[in-house]
Amino acid sequence: VSEGSRGLFDRALGQSGGCTTALRTRSEAEAEADVFAEAMGCGDTTEVATCLRAVPVADLLMEAPVDGAIEDPPGGDFYSGGTPRWQFQAVVDGLVIADQPRTLFDEGDVADVPYLLGSNSDEGTLFHVLQGEVETEGEYLDALERRFGETVAAQVAEAYPVTDFDSPQDALERVTGDGGLVCSVRDTAKRAAAAGLDVFVYNFNRPIPIPALAGLDLRATHGAEIAYVFGSIGADVIEADDLALGATMQRYWGRFATTGDPNGGNDLAWPMFSADDDMRLNFDLTLSTVQDFRSDLCAFWESVYDSEF
Repeated sequence: VSEGSRGLFDRALGQSGGCTTALRTRSEAEAEADVFAEAMGCGDTTEVATCLRAVPVADLLMEAPVDGAIEDPPGGDFYSGGTPRWQFQAVVDGLVIADQPRTLFDEGDVADVPYLLGSNSDEGTLFHVLQGEVETEGEYLDALERRFGETVAAQVAEAYPVTDFDSPQDALERVTGDGGLVCSVRDTAKRAAAAGLDVFVYNFNRPIPIPALAGLDLRATHGAEIAYVFGSIGADVIEADDLALGATMQRYWGRFATTGDPNGGNDLAWPMFSADDDMRLNFDLTLSTVQDFRSDLCAFWESVYDSEF
């Protein structure tokens, strides 16, 4: 979406999440930066950047609660833990990013390159590892209200009733993953396809097999696909089937990087995505294609995304 990126690359590939949900505007980011500097003890100095560079990283990322935050309630907060943390992300500054990404996609003002993107089945589990679990429906509803506010929380609870899951914690983890990453992929894929890009979408469904993480029940969590794409876990850690899955993903990724189309050889055909034919490739020990993946839930989240503008 950045005009300055034109001609710098021939393909685009994004793992775990889309890019068409709301970003802060420049004025919002600047106002928050002032509050952040004050919270870090750097608000009264003329050399704010120098002062912030001296702040320990742990304080910058993890020890800066928003005023009035509840300390570490069950279930934590969306992505970040019990206390809302500062978020560092791209800003619609009018220069590098001229407008909201969804607007630029809808206007076709994006790099004209093939786009491959996707997410994992259990994106949300990782973001709750260090937090106390919600054990009751009441704690689940409280966690939703802290994240979304009363009105949207009620809508989320209706879309994700506890009775649809094995536990309130499972429900909360699914909300985290779908709302933040899984369904933002679909939102972006639809807009990219409408802008005329060749779009390929995946879902990664293989539980992470690293023995040291076995007790955490992360399943196919955020980042689980990275070891497969880059071949960074060897045969001394994972089984032959997982090594084969990694080799398969590397073939798809490599062909996409080379030609703009992940298809080739004897591998299962990866259908191109369109809004009318929501098809994606599902990566597991046995590959498959899936259609309309969580489409009803993603339609709900898209209405939430719309309300943020």
